[in-house]
Amino acid sequence: MPPAAKGHQTLSAYISSRFDEFSRSQKDVAQYVVDHLDEVAFHTAEELARRANTSSSTVVRFAQALGFEGFPELHVSRVTADLLYSATEQAGATVVGRRLYDITNGWEGKPPAGDHVVVVSHRPKPDGWHPEASYHFVDDVAQAITTAKQLAGERTVAVAAGDVGGQALALGPVDEVAMDVAPVVFGSGKRYFGPVDAQHLLEDPHVVIQGDRVLHLRYRVRR
Repeated sequence: MPPAAKGHQTLSAYISSRFDEFSRSQKDVAQYVVDHLDEVAFHTAEELARRANTSSSTVVRFAQALGFEGFPELHVSRVTADLLYSATEQAGATVVGRRLYDITNGWEGKPPAGDHVVVVSHRPKPDGWHPEASYHFVDDVAQAITTAKQLAGERTVAVAAGDVGGQALALGPVDEVAMDVAPVVFGSGKRYFGPVDAQHLLEDPHVVIQGDRVLHLRYRVRR
């Protein structure tokens, strides 16, 4: 995920703010994306390159210049992109469990949201792993939340779902729950809030956004 821009910028506004930094061929891609953001969600890199009169490698380099790993990561609808940018912009730190950290290899030292990551783990940070990254390893969820709040300052703290998210919900500091519902039945998997065994009521969703084959929901936690 690219770094958050200042202010409440949409993806198109963020691209426009970076326009002068792109190469001449990347500017062709940038202009096409800004003008056709809804359509770009359905294009392959090759199709976007053809429509922007450039090469597919230029499309990939353009996506990487924005901070994405590649074009597929940019491949979401406009409403989803705007929602992701808003959430990323507001977050100052993210709390995750060790399992998610291991699966992603800590996003290679680039926080998925905000500038800092707090990992709940009984194992320390691996020796030599991205020493420049602001990743903090603690062995307790309550301590992780406290550390994340200190690091985030005036910005929000994002907490990953699963065991850590469930423990945070049970402890009480969670104000809002985000769910993104896709039309897929997996049949098995991890519980969204892990082993939470008590009832926790949520308010009616105050955000309901229809993306491309995904429904974005946001619920405030009832106090």
